[in-house]
Amino acid sequence: MNHSRKKYYQWEAMYKAAANHRRLELLMTLQDKPGLTVEQLSEYLDTAFVTVAPHLQKLARAGLIEKWYEGNYVHHRITKLGKSIISLCIML
Repeated sequence: MNHSRKKYYQWEAMYKAAANHRRLELLMTLQDKPGLTVEQLSEYLDTAFVTVAPHLQKLARAGLIEKWYEGNYVHHRITKLGKSIISLCIML
């Protein structure tokens, strides 16, 4: 097997990002409701903004969600990789 070390670090970051109940809940929510802002996610999940925002940052850095900007709002959606993580969790 000839994987580069960089790939192993990417896998580690992806799995670490998904290894949290709050982040899995965010992924599931964004799968069902793409395009939500941090404020909308906080309200929908009845969780503080200061709790949700860092989890979204971690998911984005791992490539499990992506962000786009509209004016002063940052919207989020799950990526193909994020959907694969959800599928894996459901299979287990």
